[in-house]
Amino acid sequence: MEDTTTKVLSPKSGNYGQTTGTWSFTIAGTKRTIKAKITAQDFLTKYATGSIRFYQGDRLKVRLKETQTTEGQKTKMEYEVTEVLDYHQAHPSLRS
Repeated sequence: MEDTTTKVLSPKSGNYGQTTGTWSFTIAGTKRTIKAKITAQDFLTKYATGSIRFYQGDRLKVRLKETQTTEGQKTKMEYEVTEVLDYHQAHPSLRS
């Protein structure tokens, strides 16, 4: 089952300097952490060239594709950021 929603995420950790693999995000307004792949090529290009750097407190408004799969008795969720609609950097004094 797939669903695409618009969410605001804050980066928690990731493959800094890399554009493959998964990143950890906190869903804004919750304490829930998800791991997501980013497949938004325009955003990855900016990230790879250094014009965007993640800092704690940054916020990304994204299209998040959620895919739920069931294998036997186990159900798992996979997340993919397919588009970054808005990127808001934290104020420099809040960065860490």
